[in-house]
Amino acid sequence: MSSPKQVLEQFYAAERLMMQGKAGFEAMAATLAPDVRLHQSPDLPFGGEYVGPAEYQIWAEKMAAIFDKVDVQEARSFEEGDAVVVVCTLVTRERSSQLEMRYPMVQVVHVKDGRITEFRPFYWNVPAYSEAAERAAGSIH
Repeated sequence: MSSPKQVLEQFYAAERLMMQGKAGFEAMAATLAPDVRLHQSPDLPFGGEYVGPAEYQIWAEKMAAIFDKVDVQEARSFEEGDAVVVVCTLVTRERSSQLEMRYPMVQVVHVKDGRITEFRPFYWNVPAYSEAAERAAGSIH
């Protein structure tokens, strides 16, 4: 069975392919537990609690409406039991303006039986993500 870090790496690879339009959500969903929980800061325009792959897909679609690139780079992972703490740079590119943002991010991810059960990301510069969402909303008419 894959280690929690390996499962997370599979998820990131599937996420990159999906954002590039080379794969659908199914590749990401294959790494998620049926009761996966995504905890997004309520301060974000795409914030909230998302439970299960279908709700995770709703969140992914919200992100894809704002960004055409979402990429975890320079990741350093620390594994302890079922938890992986990822210290990374999140690189996003706004779909409407092509403005690229590179900010630090930390994620705490839990994996059980080869599937991700929980994500809890901590973003740097939350206002920049809110502004990107506002610009995206302004360009969708």
